[in-house]
Amino acid sequence: MTAASYSAGTSLPVRSIRANNFASESENRIHADDVAAQYGFKGGLVPGVGVLAYMTQPVVEALGREWLERGRISARFIQPVYHDETVTALATVVGETPLSLKLEVRNSDGETCAVGEAELSERRPEVPDPADYPQAPMPPAAERFPPRISVLQAGETIMGTLHCDLSWQTPLEGPDAFIDAVCDPLPIYRGEAACCHPALISAYANRLLKDNVNLGPWIHTASAIQFFSLPNEGDPVSLRGKVAKTFEKRGHEFVALDLVMFDAGEQPLAHIVHSAIIHPAQRQA
Repeated sequence: MTAASYSAGTSLPVRSIRANNFASESENRIHADDVAAQYGFKGGLVPGVGVLAYMTQPVVEALGREWLERGRISARFIQPVYHDETVTALATVVGETPLSLKLEVRNSDGETCAVGEAELSERRPEVPDPADYPQAPMPPAAERFPPRISVLQAGETIMGTLHCDLSWQTPLEGPDAFIDAVCDPLPIYRGEAACCHPALISAYANRLLKDNVNLGPWIHTASAIQFFSLPNEGDPVSLRGKVAKTFEKRGHEFVALDLVMFDAGEQPLAHIVHSAIIHPAQRQA
């Protein structure tokens, strides 16, 4: 169906997903049960990238390639999702011109774990100017920024550019690794004509953050992505940008990055605002 087929108040088919903590052995130990417990969680957190992927399922099932090419999504992760629990992804049409959707992910107790919005306009989105996102060298591992907002200045701190060839396997290895890790069965991501999964863009933003900042345990808290064009697997890309915002809340130190992914010809593929707690407060004894 096309965007014009949906009217305000329409609920898209609910997607049910068994959550997978695919990062339990990653460098970010917030996904490990023992470390997560030190911060007050009952187990290792399912990555925000995974929760974002769950949220996209009803959207992509309904709108398909058109949304992947020029749609927009924003997501905020407000409560942990844990490994092997069943979650539901819901989407409701709240506007028709442009088509806009209210998104939600709930756990098996009916609690809201993530909220968001998706949009598909008939008009092509305005693209950013590459000159506003200059390239910068990626720092050596020993010279990465410390994970403190006192040294990450909003509007001034430029992130080192991540250069890579897009792989549908990121962040794992093996056939269909990413889409299997994020539990997405939709056929649009498989086979010779497979499309780039929208949450994969967020996975690369995670990679840029950890390659620039010497992180300990940290938590992906929100993502907002505007898509401009669908990349092809193996395309060389550059992901670059700066610190957009920093703040402290309840002892946690937050950072938001303003990033754009460009192809080899300097055409924007996606604009990403990627937010995280880079220095979480430990639970008080």
